[in-house]
Amino acid sequence: MINILVADMIESHGRIPPINVRTNYALGIATLFPYLQDPCLKNDYIDQYFSMRLGDDVSERFLTKWPSYFKEKVIAASKSLPSSPCVEELQASFDPELADDYGWDSDVAALLLLLHLLPPTS
Repeated sequence: MINILVADMIESHGRIPPINVRTNYALGIATLFPYLQDPCLKNDYIDQYFSMRLGDDVSERFLTKWPSYFKEKVIAASKSLPSSPCVEELQASFDPELADDYGWDSDVAALLLLLHLLPPTS
């Protein structure tokens, strides 16, 4: 499903879509898959996805290091992103005072910010 959405985005907006288009698609994907918003659920799509794509060993190592290592690096790197309402909303989920206003889980917000940081593929 996600591959279909990405193919549609590229077909509609070109090989390198604007950041606001990528943000809208990322938010749409998170809306379509509500389990992405709660990584503590038993049927968590994130854990299943990483296990299917990377294998159990790599997935386990990545998910073990995610909260203490990778997530912090993504948060730090996201500060260099150009300002936009979507990026600001995702970054606000890391502020404990504002997190309840936006409703994004900080892990999902970090993964969505990672999408902004990744260069488009050729």
